[in-house]
Amino acid sequence: MTKINKINTESIIAILISLFVFIYLIIRAISIPLVHDEAATFFHYIQSGSFIPLQSLNDANNHFLNSLLTYISYSIFGDSPIILRLANLLSFPIFALFTYKLSGLLNNKFLKWLLFLSLMLSHSFIEYFALTRGYGMSMSFLMAAIYYLLRCIDDNKIKHYSLTLLFATLAVMANLTIIIPLVILSFILIVNYIINSKNKGSLYIPLIIIIQGILPIILFTYILMLFKNDGLLYYGTMDGFWSLSVLSLLKLLTQNTGITIQGFIIIALITISIINIYIVINTLYPKIINNKSLVLSFFLWTSFIAIIILAKLFGINYPEDRTGLYFYPIFILSFIFSLDYIVSKTHKKLYILLATPLLFLPMHFAWNMNISYSSFWKNERIPESFISKIKQTSSDYEYQPTIGGSHIRVLCFAYNNYRAGGELNQVQKSIFPETYSDYQIVNFTEGIDWLKYYNIIDYDEFSELRLLKKRNLSNPKTILKKSSKIDIKTEDEYYNFIKYNLDTLSNKALLVTLEFEITSNASPFAARIILNTEDSNANTINYDYISLNWEQAKWTNDSNIFKGSFIVPKLPKNAKKLSVYLWNINKDEFVISDIQAEIKLLNL
Repeated sequence: MTKINKINTESIIAILISLFVFIYLIIRAISIPLVHDEAATFFHYIQSGSFIPLQSLNDANNHFLNSLLTYISYSIFGDSPIILRLANLLSFPIFALFTYKLSGLLNNKFLKWLLFLSLMLSHSFIEYFALTRGYGMSMSFLMAAIYYLLRCIDDNKIKHYSLTLLFATLAVMANLTIIIPLVILSFILIVNYIINSKNKGSLYIPLIIIIQGILPIILFTYILMLFKNDGLLYYGTMDGFWSLSVLSLLKLLTQNTGITIQGFIIIALITISIINIYIVINTLYPKIINNKSLVLSFFLWTSFIAIIILAKLFGINYPEDRTGLYFYPIFILSFIFSLDYIVSKTHKKLYILLATPLLFLPMHFAWNMNISYSSFWKNERIPESFISKIKQTSSDYEYQPTIGGSHIRVLCFAYNNYRAGGELNQVQKSIFPETYSDYQIVNFTEGIDWLKYYNIIDYDEFSELRLLKKRNLSNPKTILKKSSKIDIKTEDEYYNFIKYNLDTLSNKALLVTLEFEITSNASPFAARIILNTEDSNANTINYDYISLNWEQAKWTNDSNIFKGSFIVPKLPKNAKKLSVYLWNINKDEFVISDIQAEIKLLNL
């Protein structure tokens, strides 16, 4: 009875901790503005429903399983932040369950709870479960795969072979960087089958390994090679495993890369190595494959080695911060399982002291709790108040006022504007930093004396971004005005608004404004208004665009008026031609009418 009560008490405590973290993640998913990568996922894959690899926009941003599940929740429930993050949120209970199950495989009670708390209360790690990215989801499935791997080396049950590879494959579908763990897990299962299996006469296990392990590895490798050939494996650098992968991950998880924390990592890795050398020396073949500590340590070290080989031989960038996130749970598991083994063998609990620095993680969690910003993307936070402030003050302008900002602010602003009805201009990134735009979203470190030209009308204390409005309203002079009331129905890929000769406008800055009615049954209507200026040799001087589907998914008779503006910065002497046109990306049918297009001279 005492044992049953003890088990129930521990389970209840674990459930309460998991529930607390889950509720915290739900609140974060509701309250924190989308970050750049989330907004990119929404506009490129979720809104369009085009996310199947090699049939959609090829980019590492597309975490396929996350995109698929998020598209389903978006189609049913809409586009609010928590709905877009729902798939990752709902994967968290899986992570909590298998983290608890893995801790239950340990003998020492202190180490059990240290393992559980180190993973459940690592703030910058678990906050990925409240983002619409594939990282959190992949960690859930990876933990499940590791648990069933350890069960498999114990009992060699066919179902555990299958479950290991099922969850590992799901993890890769959520995050392609998990292909290395999938390869290693498959290799361990093959070795376990050869050395340890009681089912050598059965074809089930080899078929499971081939169908669920080798074939997915071939498919995922093919996709990754296509990405590499197209230059899409861009995240990370060749700066080195320790200096980039390890230190950037430490910075992500703890916001600290000092000598103390690096020293702890080195001591932990040395401890893992010494203990596992001891295991190899003192364990008879074939039982060596049954040692959980040794298997996890093999997993850890081969993950490191594989990354280095891929960099040295194939020129694949070392993973940086979140792309190496899977190192963290593998490291924690390997370290604590190694200590648990040596404590159970020697009965010297002094070894536990080596793990006590991990208690820093729950303290770090408590210190960093917030419902306002994502730790890693704090500087990308754009509050909804920026949208409302521009709306409140934009009546001063006879045209759609322009908004300047860096490229990293374009999509975050676009998503907030989209949710608010898409009434504002999009952020024009191509000429930033500049002082032409009517509004700016800036950090004061960005190289211009902003207060010389602008007033602050809003401020976000977390990102330290300021919304600025120009001090002196410009009164630009119109040099070209075109209008047409005719309804034009077309499926053409391109529709021209303006073609203008710039020969006499060197050293001038321009404002291009557009207003028209447009109707299309396509949802989303994937179209862009393109501005392009060229020199006398047909080289592009300036290129920017406004995406219609970033303002509204549907352009119907109820809400079909588009207003937009572009800045053309001071033109060089050889400026030749300005073009403004609509690019109908999917060649959907649309009707356009009541077109008004103007080119104005800006005051310099």
